[in-house]
Amino acid sequence: MIASPGGVAEWPKALVLKTSEGRPSESSNLSPSAISMQSSPPGVSYDCYRRIMMFCLNVHGDPASSQSVHSALQFAKATVASGHEIYRVFFYHDGVRIADCNQVPPQDESNLLQQWIEFAEEHSLELTVCIAAALKRGVLNEDERARYERVAANVYPAFSVVGLGQQIEAAISCDRTITFPG
Repeated sequence: MIASPGGVAEWPKALVLKTSEGRPSESSNLSPSAISMQSSPPGVSYDCYRRIMMFCLNVHGDPASSQSVHSALQFAKATVASGHEIYRVFFYHDGVRIADCNQVPPQDESNLLQQWIEFAEEHSLELTVCIAAALKRGVLNEDERARYERVAANVYPAFSVVGLGQQIEAAISCDRTITFPG
């Protein structure tokens, strides 16, 4: 139950469990995804609709030394598998290193860059990196390479280099913003 401003407890709008008498059920420990897999207990009907939520992910950790890039990918896969949507993935701080196409992971480790790219292509997902964080760490797209007169660009083409304004817009547009710190 959720406490409302008037002090009266309300049931979440995304899930309302009712007993056969029409009262809210005390079985509030079931998630919407669990309900779709279970049959109704005796005396309880599921009067619910499934609200599709829009998520924005912020990933801050370095892919070589932090679990955050992997955790974000697993969260993204679970979110999409649950029927929700991901609006944008924003790599910030050391997380921008995931977009560096010059990194070669050891053979006995998973290739997170390739996994993110495949997941993004499969689900039409926007992968973005913060321009300020990317410049600071030497992760350059073609425009920034020319602007700063560097030898080569190294941002993988599946990633867009954007400003913090894009992240603010995403946070406003989404139901939830989830951050994976470094």
